[in-house]
Amino acid sequence: MVARRQGRMCWFWRLQLCCLITFGGRRVRASSHAVTTFSQLKQALAVDGAVINIQSDIAIDEGATNTSGLSVKRGITVTLESTTGAMITRGDNSPCKRFVYVSGTLLVRNIRFYRGCSGGSGADCGGSAVWVAEGGALYANKSTFESGAAYCDNGAAVRVNGFFEAQDCSFKGNSAVYWNGGAIHVARSGTFHGMNCMFERNSA
Repeated sequence: MVARRQGRMCWFWRLQLCCLITFGGRRVRASSHAVTTFSQLKQALAVDGAVINIQSDIAIDEGATNTSGLSVKRGITVTLESTTGAMITRGDNSPCKRFVYVSGTLLVRNIRFYRGCSGGSGADCGGSAVWVAEGGALYANKSTFESGAAYCDNGAAVRVNGFFEAQDCSFKGNSAVYWNGGAIHVARSGTFHGMNCMFERNSA
């Protein structure tokens, strides 16, 4: 599969090499980060060129917006991966929280997003696992978006105002209370490309 965006071309399975290191015509110096906690992950996501390996399941302590929680800022390019299929989730008694907000570029491989939650209304509605802001980009490979809930509308798991490309991913058991995408909502400003992905038991 070939990803085309902003005049560049790169093979999906070489995204880390040709998009992270030379993303958008600029060179990004990669750095490795092994994380096991929410605070470590939050810090690593602020580092341009970070390649983050999640080594254990992480429970979210803070909901994600452009200014708080797990946020990939504009101008930042980050890779998030796990060799064990680690899970980003929320505790059984945790309040409704979105996991990740992306206004930069996030590459995700072999991560399970489980039990994300989004409430709110209007511009803050949807995207319980990931919100992709206008101008932002999310590339997901062999990852799972499962049991996300939007207590509003606009995409239970992922809301796409920017660019989202998924390959070999699963979207399972996500639900939006009202409408506009049990798994994914693509806004007028957004683009979604999918290849070999499974959608199962999602509802809106």
